[in-house]
This record gives sequence, C-alpha cells and structure tokens, in this order.
Amino acid sequence: MMARTSEIRFAGKPKEKRVAEELGALQQPGTSMVLVKAIKGGSDLLYDSFYLFHGNLRFPVTKLTTDELHGARPAPPVLGVCVERDFPVVQEVYRNVQTEFTRARFMLWRMDAE
Repeated sequence: MMARTSEIRFAGKPKEKRVAEELGALQQPGTSMVLVKAIKGGSDLLYDSFYLFHGNLRFPVTKLTTDELHGARPAPPVLGVCVERDFPVVQEVYRNVQTEFTRARFMLWRMDAE
C-alpha cells in the first residue's frame, strides 16, 4: 500500500504535527494565530500549510519573522507557535505570555486579551 504524499512529506515532523494538532484544539473565533520564525532559522518551523492541514485550522494564520513580530504585533488574544530559541522575542513583545504546550523544541503559547 502506498503512503499518502502528506505522510511522506511530513514523516520526519511528528513532534511538530502534535503541536499543530494542539493549536487546532485551542483555536477560537476572535483569537489571532501566529507562527513566529527567525529570518535565518533554516527549516526549524514549518509554515501555514502544515499547520492548516494537521491542526485542522478553521481561522487564518499569520506568518511572522521575529523581526516582524516587533512591528506587526497582533492584538491579544493570540495563540502562537515558535521554537524555543525564538520564545524570548515573543516574551519581549508580550510580557505576560503563557506557555500552553511544548514538544521537543516547539512551543505553543498564548497571550490573553489585556
């Protein structure tokens, strides 16, 4: 039996798939969802198509680099994903950010409405 294309393409990303699923479970109307990635981070965080598919996301996802997050800070409430290396940048932008879920180096975080 042949594996589906998505299974082959993302076979090496089971930990990030679990984060996408958790993001999907936490999504709510009126809450922004962001994926934050360093500009020169390499392939450490997959972008929206992976999360839309594996997280079964029903709302838009914004892709931001760590630099863009400073200038284009989505207003809370926000759910976001980044790798632990980039989480200090998230903490600079959202001082009361809460970690919701971690798996390996991936972090799912939330910032409630102020």
